[in-house]
Amino acid sequence: MSPSFRLLSHSPSRWKAAQWKPRPLPPLEDVPLSQNDEEERGCQASLQPEPTSREGTVGRSYAALQLWLARVTLSVSLAIALGLALVYSPGVAGNYLLGAMVGVVYLRMLGRSVAELGKTRSRLGVTRLALFVGLMVLAAKVKSLQILPIFFGFMTYKVTLLIYLVQTLSRLSSSS
Repeated sequence: MSPSFRLLSHSPSRWKAAQWKPRPLPPLEDVPLSQNDEEERGCQASLQPEPTSREGTVGRSYAALQLWLARVTLSVSLAIALGLALVYSPGVAGNYLLGAMVGVVYLRMLGRSVAELGKTRSRLGVTRLALFVGLMVLAAKVKSLQILPIFFGFMTYKVTLLIYLVQTLSRLSSSS
């Protein structure tokens, strides 16, 4: 038997399945800070003074990011609702705003869950999903509410996340 034939052999004794175990990520405190940390934080850098500890820096910058996301979501929601009121009707705009407000609450709940993820929780829960399901059930039961504008209003927070993504990517591409 030639050596190349042995390499192509598919005998069961040569291939054994091994259980894969993921490596845990290092704690956030072990990650070194770069000198450009203020530039990387973006909009949060100018909002609050520098704290003395690294944990305080991360917590404050994350809180500033959460606040920025909520403000931008509200601004985008109001602009879209104004356009809907002009093009369609104030009722459609009101339904959209209802969904957008619940979306902001959902975003804040998600932010709190992510902030607690390494400290008190080991995984994300699904209690936020009850908020969305409750909103959709309410829209289906009440005759004056419309499901589609409420759903699109709820999803407005995703537009805000896309805005943040584009800003971050453009900032990174301009710095390199």
